[in-house]
Amino acid sequence: MAKKKISVTLEPETYLALRQHILRNRLHSKSQAVDDAISRISSILQSGRNP
Repeated sequence: MAKKKISVTLEPETYLALRQHILRNRLHSKSQAVDDAISRISSILQSGRNP
């Protein structure tokens, strides 16, 4: 499967909503790819930088 680079710019409200969604659904994730993407998104968001 080809890797695609995705960049996002989020408003603070969107970020908070997305983060809550990620934290809630992370427990139910069975896919390693999804887990990796969530981890990457989380670390990018926590560092507060936008690509």
